[in-house]
Amino acid sequence: MSKKIDIPPAFINVIVIAVPTSDGSGNAADGLYNITTLPDAVAVTRPNTIVNFQLIPPTPDAFVFAGFERKPSVGVRQLSNASVSLDGKMLTFSDENSDKEFVGVTLLFSTGQGSVMHDPQIQNTPET
Repeated sequence: MSKKIDIPPAFINVIVIAVPTSDGSGNAADGLYNITTLPDAVAVTRPNTIVNFQLIPPTPDAFVFAGFERKPSVGVRQLSNASVSLDGKMLTFSDENSDKEFVGVTLLFSTGQGSVMHDPQIQNTPET
């Protein structure tokens, strides 16, 4: 008799650094901020993966997550609703990862003086 083994979900932590630029050379908010994610592209290979985006210094204290927007998936909806931590420094959601596709996501931030958006790359590649 075989016993089903439940495998816990995978966890991916993505570091996010947002730095104001004084010369307009940034990649977000019309050049006002340079936003970097590490890893640059998120590769999801396991089902029901938890994805966490975490703001770290030298990101300004007032720069926080406001939420995210999902672009429609090709097939089955891939992403859960997001949860933002109380301090606004983390945004977490789960990824079904049932279809091979690039998942369209826009991270939404508040700066205390306005809003900023950033589009990270998320590649779903289910195990076969």
